[in-house]
Amino acid sequence: MQIDEQTCTKIDTALKEFHTHKDLIIAAGAQQKKSQVIDNWYIPKLEFMQSVVPSICANGIALRWSADGTECADIEVIKEPSEFSNNQKYESQICRHLDGVEECQ
Repeated sequence: MQIDEQTCTKIDTALKEFHTHKDLIIAAGAQQKKSQVIDNWYIPKLEFMQSVVPSICANGIALRWSADGTECADIEVIKEPSEFSNNQKYESQICRHLDGVEECQ
């Protein structure tokens, strides 16, 4: 997906519409946890979305908006080394494997 000016406008419009109507979501009882109303909107993804359009306008599209790099790192650093583990205590076994690979290099 390519983020262009039209996409930025759509993101901005959707966020403004959400903020205009978020009180209705609480009034309808949709913002609850264990039958208790949650009256805040501390949602990390929502907070992140607030900075996307201003950042793109100020700096242009950055590679950090892409998950490609982290996907590749996830495969090399987690998935491949986990194949050599015994499915217990992944963290220490993966670290040992990566240390061994680094020493060999």
